[in-house]
Amino acid sequence: MILSWINNSLSPAALFIVSRLTSSQTTWASLERRYTYSQSKNRILQLQHDLLNVKGDGLSITDFVDKINHITDNLALAGKPVDDDELINIILNNVGPAYEITVSFAQARDTPISYDDLVALLLNAEMRLKAQQIPSLEANPTAMYAPKASNGNNRGR
Repeated sequence: MILSWINNSLSPAALFIVSRLTSSQTTWASLERRYTYSQSKNRILQLQHDLLNVKGDGLSITDFVDKINHITDNLALAGKPVDDDELINIILNNVGPAYEITVSFAQARDTPISYDDLVALLLNAEMRLKAQQIPSLEANPTAMYAPKASNGNNRGR
């Protein structure tokens, strides 16, 4: 009875896979192996692709690192953890051109930089970049200038 219920709920392609099986237990196990492995393998491949292609352009460092951490957490849950050295390389390669000097500094160190130190370094660089982009009133003295009102003698002549 359970076997017929399973078979009646399957698509024709899935039914073809299990049509020779005679028990509900073997049918269920066969479907589980086929679809669980396929889905998890594809999910892992997609997450690895996403991790290698995540870009920091247009994102804050916090958002960029959060996005990377989300992907690496999902990979770890899927049984494919990412080690810190690989994670550091991905961040250095994908953080974006605005941080090229910071990346060069991190790569030129005598000892390899840790993940936490790299994130702190990038956050500091981001603060400095933002501070340099804030316009100053002293840099633009005409910002507070208002012309003197005319007395109306020039009426379109």
